[in-house]
Amino acid sequence: MKQKTKTKTTNEYEYEYEYEYDDGDSLIPGLPHDIALDCLTRVPLQSHSDMKLVCHSWRQLLSRRSYFYQQRRKFNKSGQLIFLVQSSLSTETPLTSSPVTTTTITKPVPLQQRAVQQVSVFNGTDHSWHTLTLTDVTITIPLFSHCVTLTSLNKVMLLGGWDPISFDPVPYPYIIDLVTGHCKRGASMLTPRSFFACGSSSVVGGNSTSFIYVAGGHDASKNALKSAEVYDVAADEWRMLPDMEEERDECHGLSWDDHGKFWVVSGYGTDNQGKFRSDAEYFDISLGFWTKIDNVWPFEDISPRSGTMTLRDKVGRCQWWWLFEDHHQSRDNDQQHHHQSGGTMKEFDDKEMKWKVVGSIILPESIVGKKCLPCVSNFGDDKVFVMNGGCDESKDGMRGLVLMDQDGGGVINVELPVGFSGFPYSACSIVV
Repeated sequence: MKQKTKTKTTNEYEYEYEYEYDDGDSLIPGLPHDIALDCLTRVPLQSHSDMKLVCHSWRQLLSRRSYFYQQRRKFNKSGQLIFLVQSSLSTETPLTSSPVTTTTITKPVPLQQRAVQQVSVFNGTDHSWHTLTLTDVTITIPLFSHCVTLTSLNKVMLLGGWDPISFDPVPYPYIIDLVTGHCKRGASMLTPRSFFACGSSSVVGGNSTSFIYVAGGHDASKNALKSAEVYDVAADEWRMLPDMEEERDECHGLSWDDHGKFWVVSGYGTDNQGKFRSDAEYFDISLGFWTKIDNVWPFEDISPRSGTMTLRDKVGRCQWWWLFEDHHQSRDNDQQHHHQSGGTMKEFDDKEMKWKVVGSIILPESIVGKKCLPCVSNFGDDKVFVMNGGCDESKDGMRGLVLMDQDGGGVINVELPVGFSGFPYSACSIVV
């Protein structure tokens, strides 16, 4: 028996509504289709590219991504994954090994000439770690690159940063297919920039696609920028957006899927380097213009790029979390901005046009007491991933990692294995 399928293809992306299979071409000989499918959905993500090489029916199944990954969610076999761009702690030329262990994705260049980066993957389902394995081993991970998930496409993007050998800005994104490991180099940004704000927006449905927004940062001459642009992932093209009102170097981007706004927080101008602004601007995606909001970031000497995160709470509200380890003084000496081993949850009030505190959170002891701000990311539907930035990688246990419930309840301390405790520059999450 064969089921009909309706498929729409746009460029390299395929959107499918119903899977087609033939009883004569069984997934596992001797097993009913549903039972065989249940077995295959249990295979870890890092082995999916190998599955396609086993037989025609498995290749056909893995090629129908929307169906297969819907079934993984149906059978509760999805992997909750965190991707980290972090420094590698290797002191010698890395060796090739199994995908579930540390695997290099950098070019073999002399150690003294390179700053080695890796993309580490933490699976929150079984608490396993592996280094993302790419089919193209000539690719070098840029320093300080943004790690962004393209949720509707089961892909991850590395955007911006510096070439680890020349230290020139990298203008093009790397788009990584999480199933095949294939890495595609996308079109270059129209304005090369470093330390910019970045956000994503996905439109899910028959024309499912993703857009990446960037704004601010600085150019090759260290001049702060107010320009902005957007990348259409499916079309592989950039287009300019209207300029922001202010120059914003080292600014921070906030975004939520289906929210309709891209926020650019703080940053500083060319003539005020290191003095972070208190205001922010958001771009209304549907209306196409920027709006400036005052009194958003209270810390003149702290970058909002580290230690904050965006998420949707359990009822779908868009929140911005601040997590700080040290005691920081706000520019207005307002005591509500002093954070000792904890932070605040904020939501934007559209009527009053201001961010309001809606809750607080206390960091566990395994995270506090370090000198650097934590690397944080939303994790699954109800948890938060917090990894301390730590400043001394030589001391055992210096870097802490926990999974926390959004409501501040359960805390799970996670062990960091050898090779995965390097400084985390950015993080993103996806359920696959």
